[in-house]
Amino acid sequence: MSTSFWKDLWLLDETLSCRFSKLYRLETEPNASVGDRVGWNGTFCLGEWCRSRVPRGRAVKEFEDLCGLINSVRLNLKKDDTWQVFIWRAKKRRLAVLTELDKRGIDLNLTRCPVCDDDVETVDHSLLFCKQASDTWSKVFDWWDIDEAESLSIGEIFGESASGSMSKIGAKIWQAVKWTCGYLIWQNRNQKVFAKKCWSTPVALNEIQVTSYEWVSKRCKSKHIDWHNWLHSPQSFVYE
Repeated sequence: MSTSFWKDLWLLDETLSCRFSKLYRLETEPNASVGDRVGWNGTFCLGEWCRSRVPRGRAVKEFEDLCGLINSVRLNLKKDDTWQVFIWRAKKRRLAVLTELDKRGIDLNLTRCPVCDDDVETVDHSLLFCKQASDTWSKVFDWWDIDEAESLSIGEIFGESASGSMSKIGAKIWQAVKWTCGYLIWQNRNQKVFAKKCWSTPVALNEIQVTSYEWVSKRCKSKHIDWHNWLHSPQSFVYE
């Protein structure tokens, strides 16, 4: 990729050096290409960003806004790749939550959860224990008539182990629902950070139902997934 990250018009209708001038002044390689500054997974590579010093003040806000813009574009990644990258990063606890950004040298005023403000924002908190995330998981487990929401862990959500008496195909369908829920909780969190708005729990549940249905129905060749049954008795698809 030879397009200049800072000086070419590739993301906005003005150069990034103009829009994010404070951040640009910290850059030690102003001619860096998009490929130099954006990773294969479509995220701004903080670890590879050649900066003269740690961002502070307004530069921190510019950094957060720039990350939000790049994450929304994702360099035309295929949707499957986007999900796979998210799942991998979630399992490794390498999502860009505030505590992780703080560890990497970004000078943040606060590291508390931007959604609930009840605790510091770790990956586990953001995806599982934040009140909005927890309420969303409870709704999903209620939808599937499964009573396990209180024992959730990152390993259980993003691992690939079977659940109880589910069939092999059923376990994969349920896994797809959990991955969808985790992914959309993260997307919702990002909306709160970058757009100052997020879905209510009922709206989040509806998004999960629609997105997971589209995902499963396109990939499950051995079962016909009926929309009405998906909404009202999804467990009928997963047990022998």
